[in-house]
Amino acid sequence: MFLEQYVTAGGHEDALAARGGLPAGAGALGRHRMWAVEWFMEQAIRWIDAPANDPAYIPVVRRHLNGVVQLLEVQVLTQVSPWYAHAAQRLTTPQPTPSPLPHG
Repeated sequence: MFLEQYVTAGGHEDALAARGGLPAGAGALGRHRMWAVEWFMEQAIRWIDAPANDPAYIPVVRRHLNGVVQLLEVQVLTQVSPWYAHAAQRLTTPQPTPSPLPHG
């Protein structure tokens, strides 16, 4: 519906074209969900870096990845990038609680 409104408002009609055999809306939302997973993982690992909070991230990442699989009609994952493999391992492996920073 969003893409149709975009075209109605003057956007290019190619926005409604199927890409990779997927309807435009499913493809766009699937790619957006994948971007959201990447962004969330980057925040969790690089910027937040609080392993004690990892259990809170797991359901969010899984929910978005399930959306990606459905929207992009993923049949089989044959390759995983090293970055995603590291992130998945981090989210599924208990991590020791980091010691607090010294005050002073």
